[in-house]
Amino acid sequence: MTALLSLYVREIETETLDLTVLSEDEMSRFGRMSAESGAAFALGRMILRRSLSKILRCSAENVPLVKQKDGSVRLEGALAPAFSLSHSGAYVAVALCEQSMKLGLDLEDMKLQRGDFRKISNRYFNKSEQNYLASCENPRNSFYQLWTAKEALVKLDRGAIAQYLGGAELCVKGHILHLIGVTPKGTENPILKSDVMDDLIWTIAADRPFDVVYK
Repeated sequence: MTALLSLYVREIETETLDLTVLSEDEMSRFGRMSAESGAAFALGRMILRRSLSKILRCSAENVPLVKQKDGSVRLEGALAPAFSLSHSGAYVAVALCEQSMKLGLDLEDMKLQRGDFRKISNRYFNKSEQNYLASCENPRNSFYQLWTAKEALVKLDRGAIAQYLGGAELCVKGHILHLIGVTPKGTENPILKSDVMDDLIWTIAADRPFDVVYK
């Protein structure tokens, strides 16, 4: 059965932030962050809480998010809705599914200067991925497609990025991303989808087929 994912991509506007929906712990974290990081954090949690409140039929501030050791949050229960958050520069993205599933999202603003992507790919990507980039008409976008896919797989598995840069081998067939073999944590045949929105690119990884609806 194909799952339906809602995807929210928003530009950060500090004047529209509603801090009243944040928990006491979230407000404490927000207060310790820089202005830029705090705004991204608050917007992500605001979108998440408001969206989940409609599914769970409770107020946004009462959505029972449980903090994990790595600082992320989740809902308890085998049938709990799935979600993943990401931010890059002035943008925040939230992927949400009413069904329970394994889900990972990564967003990148390709305008941001993170160094020479060719040098990064030569250092961290495997040979087949490097050869793929060398043959692409748009190697920058293709680099970020692979990079966001690896980051999304990390979130899917709750892994560590160092293991996935070279340990999760990807290929692109007919513009569709595929994982060769399994992830470093043993996930087989994850579904990967990505899209480019001007200079933004996102990739979602999930453990079952899904469609995406922009919200």
